[in-house]
Amino acid sequence: MKWIALLALVGAAHASGEEYRVDTVHSSIVLRVDHLGFSRSVARVMRWEADLVFDASVPSQNRVEVQIDAASIDFGDATWNRTMQGARWLNVELHPEIRFVSKPGGWLDREVRAEKDPAPVELVGTLSLNGVDRDVTLAVIPNRVGTHPLTLKRIAGFSARGSFKRSDFGIAASLGDVGDDVEVLIEIEAQLKSERKPGRKR
Repeated sequence: MKWIALLALVGAAHASGEEYRVDTVHSSIVLRVDHLGFSRSVARVMRWEADLVFDASVPSQNRVEVQIDAASIDFGDATWNRTMQGARWLNVELHPEIRFVSKPGGWLDREVRAEKDPAPVELVGTLSLNGVDRDVTLAVIPNRVGTHPLTLKRIAGFSARGSFKRSDFGIAASLGDVGDDVEVLIEIEAQLKSERKPGRKR
């Protein structure tokens, strides 16, 4: 779930090889899955980190990597959280980390010429979940790239969404009651690492 095409979106605006760190205070990863056909239950990832590296002139060098603490996925109920962490589901004792790593050349080779370009960019990466590695695709839309008005730091932001089948990752419990398709919704603010300084977040 390190679903993150900032590289293709804003590479043309910056020098090559710049490193960004996602500000998780102002970013989010949300999961949705069908529950008995009555609703789409929502879970939020509470502990995660993400890093971006991109080169405007050599897209093949761009990289996105996300690490998620599997036990931090919050379904809004303590009992349900314990169930989801168990061996039939996320199996966090055996597989405590979920990772997403972008593939070289794993996004469409298309220049995004302006902020809020209406056409999404596809980002392909490997999702490692429950001991299984499979490729997933995210549709990413750029929001804004520029200077934060309060911190004066360089920030890049975007929205992304995608989906995967949990059964593809060996998580097939209660498929008749809980949906197989897991929808992923992502909102990102990332700050240039060279400009990060200790201090109060805004």
